[in-house]
Amino acid sequence: MKMAIEFIKDEKDYIQVKMVGENRAICALVARQLSENSEVEFAGCSEDHPLLGNPILTVKGKGAKKNLAEAIDEAKKQIAELEKAVASL
Repeated sequence: MKMAIEFIKDEKDYIQVKMVGENRAICALVARQLSENSEVEFAGCSEDHPLLGNPILTVKGKGAKKNLAEAIDEAKKQIAELEKAVASL
């Protein structure tokens, strides 16, 4: 799974990224992973319109970029586990 992201805002402890070609479900999964991190003060998704896709993920907290990368990796692992479970049915 390859995820393309575009940085909209890139400040020290605050980032906003557009998740290109993704839907709100993927954004929500990553935001949930981020919210479980004690260094993250806020993580949330927004989108201009549900049919257009490309949700925007906002992350505020210490090490926002590093934490985003870790959350995306964890989300990828969870999706792979789900795919494996479905394939074994």
